[in-house]
Amino acid sequence: MLIRARLVSRRVAVLATAGSILLLVGVIAAAAMAWSQEAAVDSTAVAHVDGSPISRTAFDAYAGVFTDPNGELQVSRDQVLLSLINQKLVSREASRLGVRVDPASVDDAIKEWQGLDVLRRSLERSGGIDALRARFEAFIELKQVKTLVVDKVDISDDQVRTAYQSQFNLPAFPLEEVADVLRERLTETEIERRWTVWLARQRECSRIEILDPSFDLPSSSPVPGCGPE
Repeated sequence: MLIRARLVSRRVAVLATAGSILLLVGVIAAAAMAWSQEAAVDSTAVAHVDGSPISRTAFDAYAGVFTDPNGELQVSRDQVLLSLINQKLVSREASRLGVRVDPASVDDAIKEWQGLDVLRRSLERSGGIDALRARFEAFIELKQVKTLVVDKVDISDDQVRTAYQSQFNLPAFPLEEVADVLRERLTETEIERRWTVWLARQRECSRIEILDPSFDLPSSSPVPGCGPE
């Protein structure tokens, strides 16, 4: 029984890793996204979102978070810009919904990640704890907005059973022993799907001007049905 429990625990830990990776990526991304809220330091904007600029400084700072020690960008430039556009839309929705980030929650987030290499690298790139605090604040704001705009997700027993049949084909792991973990993973996946759909709709309803022709992202105007254009 002890061996069996350890095997189940190991399998559950593997499943939980996906959630941990998502959280880590979220912190890294959020550590950069707050730059999109800063006033443009230079006179050149790479894009406008409903007239609000994304400065070259903001873009370069964000890209730096995803640059390896050899200076190679680990994501595409278009992905960097799209994420900054999304953050503009999240911040706008946060203002509309009256979202306020509690400073204590920022303190708690920093303490949680204290000592990790990702936090140390973020401090080095940000230039200090104040900039890092602003970036964690942006991350927390994003999570709060996501909670408010994504409807409650209810995963059915049939969905759990289907997932089990596709992932657990060993009789050593009965469904009842892993059902809760599977339900949690399915819930997280569905939340992310709905969040992606919500962000896409916000972009459809916004006027996005790509000012730098080196990007492949197209400019766009609000689609019909989004209100006054």
